[in-house]
Amino acid sequence: MATLLYSSAQLEAFTAVAEHGSLSKAAVKLQKDRTTLRDLVDFLEDGLGYALFLREGRTLRLTPEGELLKRQAHLLMRQVRAFEAFAREVPNSATQDISLVYDPFTPRAFLHLLIAEMAKRKIRLSLTCASRDEAESWLAGGRVDLGIFQARNHSVGNEMAWRALGAIDMDFYAATPLFRESTAPLSLLDLSLVPQVIMHAASDEPVTRRLQISGHTIFTNELEMLRGLLEKGCGWGFLPTHVQAARWQNVKRLRTEVGSQGISQTMVTIWKPGSDKREMMDDMLSLLPEWWKQSAL
Repeated sequence: MATLLYSSAQLEAFTAVAEHGSLSKAAVKLQKDRTTLRDLVDFLEDGLGYALFLREGRTLRLTPEGELLKRQAHLLMRQVRAFEAFAREVPNSATQDISLVYDPFTPRAFLHLLIAEMAKRKIRLSLTCASRDEAESWLAGGRVDLGIFQARNHSVGNEMAWRALGAIDMDFYAATPLFRESTAPLSLLDLSLVPQVIMHAASDEPVTRRLQISGHTIFTNELEMLRGLLEKGCGWGFLPTHVQAARWQNVKRLRTEVGSQGISQTMVTIWKPGSDKREMMDDMLSLLPEWWKQSAL
C-alpha cells in the first residue's frame, strides 16, 4: 500500500471547510485566500483517492467518507497545534531550569523563599536532599547545577567553585524526661553517655564526625523522622535552631556547660564553573545571600 502524503495545511483547510461548509467562510476564518484553500482540499482528495465534499453551488457538504474523517482530522490538528506551541517554547525552556542539592541543615524557610523566587522568574527548580559527597559527585557529572552545604574547611578542588552563603546557629535538644536524673548544666560527658540523633546519613562521614559527641548514634536526614526520634526520647540532638525543636512535643533546649553562644555552622554554595546556564546561574548566585538574609527575618 502506497504511503499517504498530506500536510498539516491540508488538514487545517479540510477541518475549516468542514466546519463552515464554505470555502469563503473558511478562508476568512484562516485568513487565507479562497483559491489556496480550494487547492489544499483538492490535493488532499487526490492523495486519498476519494472525494471529501459534494459541491452544491457555493456550499460544500461532506461526503460519507468526509464525515468519517472529520473527527480524526480535528483530533490530529489539536496535536499539531500542541506540537507547534511546544516547539516555539523550546528555545526559552531549554535552559529555564535549575537543579539544587542541599544539606539537611539548610533552613526550610530559605528553600521555600528560593522556590517562590524561582517561580516568579518562571524557572523550574528541582530540589534534592543528599550528602556532601553525593552532591559533589553529581555536580562534577553535571547531574545537578548547585549545592548548598556545611563548609568542610578544605579545598573543593579545581573542578568546583564555592562561596559563603551564611551561618546557622546550633543548640542542644532532647525530650524532657531524657536527662531528668542529670544536673544542669549538662557536661559533654553526660551527653556522651546518652544516644545522639544526628541529622545526617551515616555515610556523610566528615559531617557526622564533626557533629558527633556521643558514642551511641542514631542517623536520619529526614526532618520528620528526626522529630519523631527526639519526641520519643530515643536520643538528644545537636541541631540548627531554625528547626525550632523546642516547639516539638515534650522536647526542650538543654542547658550545657558549653552554652550556645557562638555555636554555629557556616553554609556555602558550591557549583561547577562553565555551565551552559551561566547567565542564569550568575544571576542566582548574586541573589542567594540576600534571599538567605530575608529568610532569616
